[in-house]
Amino acid sequence: MTIAVACAALSISMHAYGQTPRAFAPAEGAGGVLIGVAGSGTDQWVCPGGDNAFDGQIAVRHIQTEDKRSLAIEVTNLSLSDSTRLIWVIGGFDAPAPAAHIEPEHCADNVFSVEGNQVAIYHGEVMHLRFSKALVPPGSDVRLCDGRKQDSPTATFNSGKKTDAPVLGGSVTMERGKPVYISIGRPRQKESYTYSELPRLFGRKNNTAR
Repeated sequence: MTIAVACAALSISMHAYGQTPRAFAPAEGAGGVLIGVAGSGTDQWVCPGGDNAFDGQIAVRHIQTEDKRSLAIEVTNLSLSDSTRLIWVIGGFDAPAPAAHIEPEHCADNVFSVEGNQVAIYHGEVMHLRFSKALVPPGSDVRLCDGRKQDSPTATFNSGKKTDAPVLGGSVTMERGKPVYISIGRPRQKESYTYSELPRLFGRKNNTAR
């Protein structure tokens, strides 16, 4: 697997309630990831760019594969309560180009197949289906959600699956000091990897996740 050289801590900000949150996305792949934090007195999206409004409470890093078709994200709870939840949302796979947001019109034909913490995403026209892959934190409570409701992480997670803009959401507790990982993209076969390999991409020893 070939990984881009750059792997730096990402400056993050808490997005204003009611505004469309910015997504983490492969530079040349498909789909996007929304990262949210709920509990410990907050219910906010964590977005790329801007100042770190969490003031050292949450650390987010991401890394792209060299071909920029896949993206891996590491989120670490530095000082919030162990009951704090990470809420992740993936969707928008029909976007014609990498997008800064998960737009509802790019979600209509997305189909998600979940097996453990591996997600296969089928998207595109029926006769020209494309395939993407995501790895999500083990133990996540996973459900279909409404891509039209992105006011806050909890609002999206509790939005229900009756929608013409389906996205896949998950919620998992973040034990303090223990990173959790998400990856998304269209990796070539030789660059495919498992969840247990994600820590190594960030220079960490293998953890116990599968």
